[in-house]
Amino acid sequence: GEKNTEPNANSVAWNTQCEDMLCFSGGGYLNIKASNFPVHQQKLQGFVVGYNGSKIFCLHVFSMTAVEVPQSAPMYQYLERKMFKEAYKIACLGVTDTDWKELAMEALEGLEFETAKKAFTRMRDLQYLELISSIEERKKRGENNNDLFLAEIYAYQGKFHEAAKLYKRSSHENLALDMYTDLRMFDYAKEFLGSGDPKDTKMLITKQADWAKNINEPKAAVEMYMTAGEHLKAIEISGDQGWVDVLIDIARKLDKAEREPLTKCAYYFKKLLNHGYAAETYIKIGDLKALTQLYVETQQWDEAFALCEKHLEFKDDVYVPYAQWLAENDRFEEAQKAFHKAGRQTEAVKVLEQLTHNAVVESRFNDAGYYYWMLSMQCLDIAQDNEEQKTEMLKKFHHFQHLAELYQAYHFIHKCTEEPFNHYLPETLFNVSRFLLHSLTKETPLGISKV
Repeated sequence: GEKNTEPNANSVAWNTQCEDMLCFSGGGYLNIKASNFPVHQQKLQGFVVGYNGSKIFCLHVFSMTAVEVPQSAPMYQYLERKMFKEAYKIACLGVTDTDWKELAMEALEGLEFETAKKAFTRMRDLQYLELISSIEERKKRGENNNDLFLAEIYAYQGKFHEAAKLYKRSSHENLALDMYTDLRMFDYAKEFLGSGDPKDTKMLITKQADWAKNINEPKAAVEMYMTAGEHLKAIEISGDQGWVDVLIDIARKLDKAEREPLTKCAYYFKKLLNHGYAAETYIKIGDLKALTQLYVETQQWDEAFALCEKHLEFKDDVYVPYAQWLAENDRFEEAQKAFHKAGRQTEAVKVLEQLTHNAVVESRFNDAGYYYWMLSMQCLDIAQDNEEQKTEMLKKFHHFQHLAELYQAYHFIHKCTEEPFNHYLPETLFNVSRFLLHSLTKETPLGISKV
C-alpha cells in the first residue's frame, strides 16, 4: 500500500532483478526506493515504464530511452544498517569499483565473511581473500574471539592503533607488542610491555637494535644490544667499526665466566693490533694457551718465556716458533740453542747444518769446524737417547768429528794465504798441510782447496 501513495507519482516500475526495489516518476524527477528506506531522487523527464538491474526505461513524448542509474545510493542505505547480504544484491545490479571496495571492507569489518569474500573475489583482491580464509580456518578450529579477528583486519587495513586497542581489550597485549615491533614502531610497542615478561623487554630491545643496525645506526645498535644483554652482537658491531674504546668498556664490564663474548673481544683486539688489551682479556678468562699464542704471534718473547717458566706445558708452543723466528732472522746459533732447549733434536741439527754451510760458504772455516764439532756432539746425544738411530748417529758422529778437524786445520792454511802477515811458524803450517793431505783421501769437502 505505502508504495502507491507517494505524492506526485505518475508511473511506477519494479526492478525485475530485485523485488525489493522500485522506481517511480513524477514532477520532473525519477525516484528510486529500496525496501522502506528514504527515496533517492534525480532529475528526469517522462514516464518510467521499466526497471531492470541498473537500467531504467523512460517514455518521453514518443521516444523510449534507457537511463543507466548507479545503484550506489540504495547500496549504502543497506550498508548503514549492516544489511550486508542485501547491499551485495544491490551492488550486483551495478555499482562503481569504489562502491565494491566499500562494501567488501564494511562486510569484513562486520565479520560478514561470506559477503566480504564475494566482494573481494569480484575485486580480485587476493590479499584480503587469504586473510578471510585464515580467519575461517581458525573459526573451524574453535577460535571465536571476534575482537581478535577484527584486530587482525584493522592491522591489515593499516589501522594499527585501532587494532592495538582491540588486542588490549581482549587481553592480548603481546600481539600488539609484536605488531608494533614488526612495524618498527618501537615507542608504541613499549606501551604494551607493561609489567609483563622481562623476556619481552629483551626481545623488543634486541629487535630495535637489529633495526638500528640495518639502517646503519651502529652506535645506537651497540647500546641497545648491551641493554638487552646481547653482548656478542654488540661486540661484533664494535669490532667491525674498529671502536677499541667501546670494546675495552665491554670487556671490562663482562664477567669472566662469559667466555664466548670475551674471546670475541680478544679476537678484535688482536685484529685491531691492540695486543695489550687482548692479553688482558685472555688473562681474565684464564686462556693461557691463547695468551701464549698471542705472545708468539706478536714476538713478545720475554713475556712468552716468563709464561713458559710457570707453565711448562707450553714449552713447545714457545721455543719452536722462537727458534724458527731466530733462524728466519739469520740468528742460527741462538736458533740452534732454542731448538735444543725445546727438545727438538732434528730441527736443532738442521739449523746447525745450515749454520755450518753458511760458515763454509763465507770461508769462516774456524766457525765451520766448531759447528761440525757441535753437530757431532748432538749426534752422540741422539745415539744415546734413541736405540733405533744409534748406528746411523754414531757413524754421523765420526763423520762430523772428522770434518770438524779438517775445517779447523784448513782455517790456518786459509788464513795464511789471505793474510800475508801472520805469526804462524812455517813448520806448523807444513805439518797442518801434511795432516790435511793425508786426511783428504776420499772426497774434498766444500770450500777446501788442495791448491
